[in-house]
Amino acid sequence: MITLYGSGFSPFSRKIQMVLEYKSLDYDFIEIENENSVKAFDDINPRKEVPVLIDGDNIVINSSDIAAYLDHQYLVNPVLPRKPSERVVARKWERISDTLLDAITVDLLIWSWANLGPRPKGLFEAAKNDLEGVYYELEVALENKQYVSGSLSIADIALFPHLGAVKLLGIPFSKEAHPNIYAWYKNMRSLQFCQADLDRIKGWLATVHERPLEKNKIAWRGDRLEWLMAKGFHEWFYTQIAQEKVIWPI
Repeated sequence: MITLYGSGFSPFSRKIQMVLEYKSLDYDFIEIENENSVKAFDDINPRKEVPVLIDGDNIVINSSDIAAYLDHQYLVNPVLPRKPSERVVARKWERISDTLLDAITVDLLIWSWANLGPRPKGLFEAAKNDLEGVYYELEVALENKQYVSGSLSIADIALFPHLGAVKLLGIPFSKEAHPNIYAWYKNMRSLQFCQADLDRIKGWLATVHERPLEKNKIAWRGDRLEWLMAKGFHEWFYTQIAQEKVIWPI
């Protein structure tokens, strides 16, 4: 039996749940609501990051590695295209989703649940500029295509949670300005595993006030921190360190 440690709010966990369901694989889901919410989780992953997949004796960490593992282990409905040129495109967009899009969405949305003081001036504008660049490139990539790399792939699955969150940022794509993205998203929403994902996130958000989220101290990780620094918000971040509002992954 497959066990997935994840969070209902994590786009990376959501990505793997959608991959599992697209492949029609049964799995148990264990919710990790923050880095200390499940006892001994650090024995499985010392960095206390989700998702983590356990399949028999195999423990797989990192959503991209998990998706690749599932494709190797379970051949039905592959999410990594067999054709090299299509796989390159799929992996490119998975990477953009997992790095840039994740950084933008989380670095803006974090103020909706955490007590970090005023949002730094210019953060929204920096996010808007980068996100509109992604929209432009994705709009071109989807020209005359139903899916990003030709057939349904990890690119579409990775993009779906992030592009479902952009309205909350106040920087949405639109039918008029981005018809290809709009049509793609509408089609994705019609898929059963995407509908299941949306139902889960709606349920999770309905109970968010009851959950032990990071409210006063935030675990800043990887690309989320890199994007913040690259956009010039290092002085704000130093104040967070001085106020002991930062958790560093092991």
